[in-house]
Amino acid sequence: MGWLLKGILKVTADTLKDRVLAVTARSPTYPEREYINAMKIAQGFKVKFHSLFTDELLQPEFVRNSSDREKIARIEVEPADMEKVIYYQEKIAAKLKSLGYTYIILDLEGYRPGSLNLVLN
Repeated sequence: MGWLLKGILKVTADTLKDRVLAVTARSPTYPEREYINAMKIAQGFKVKFHSLFTDELLQPEFVRNSSDREKIARIEVEPADMEKVIYYQEKIAAKLKSLGYTYIILDLEGYRPGSLNLVLN
């Protein structure tokens, strides 16, 4: 996702110069490294940067795990670790099902930060 952010920010900064403000969200549900990466990208283009703190964990509808909802466990691992996941698939599946997950998905493209946001593009 960083390459996309860099591309958009470069075009915007080149066009609008000092009238650009990059805004990102900080949340306990996102890795801090993603926030740091966004801040560094903005600084690299000399763009003003602002962050908004969002705490979804304080919203009951976000944390509620109602029993009428299908629960999906999505597994992302580095490609080098895929064989290990396949080897232990029965144990992993049993544990996740015991925790209430209905479906267990292994992302065949491996660990990709921000990959769930691809549908937004």
